[in-house]
Amino acid sequence: MHSLRKTWGYHARMQGVDLALIMYKLNHNSIAYTKRYLGITDDELQAIAQKLNL
Repeated sequence: MHSLRKTWGYHARMQGVDLALIMYKLNHNSIAYTKRYLGITDDELQAIAQKLNL
């Protein structure tokens, strides 16, 4: 079950789903924890934002 949650969160983020929504769906208390949980760096988040023109 744990790996399914983590995989869902990672792929949702790679598709541009808002990190706050992922945090909520995973029942985490902070965005910082969610970022660590998903293994996503700030550089990767910036690259995603650039692809989405944010």
